[in-house]
Amino acid sequence: MANRLEHQRSSESLHSSHKGVSRTIRANKRTEAEIRNESTEPDKRRSFWRERGFSRQSQAASLVTSTVSEINEQAMIKKQRSADWPLVPDLG
Repeated sequence: MANRLEHQRSSESLHSSHKGVSRTIRANKRTEAEIRNESTEPDKRRSFWRERGFSRQSQAASLVTSTVSEINEQAMIKKQRSADWPLVPDLG
């Protein structure tokens, strides 16, 4: 972004400070990000997952994965203890 022509110093704009140029670049980046985020699906935003008690989507996915694996493990143990099924060898 800093290499854009509109942010380059020319002989006419030597009076502009580096701070002003940096602010302009930050403002342009912010507006571009806002425009980009408008087209993002709402369930991908962190606010969507924060409302549901997670910090981000990956945390929710890892919780689901661990819960499913725990349920599968409990089902396997219950199946082993069942009189209808022969004992399954311990995989651990």
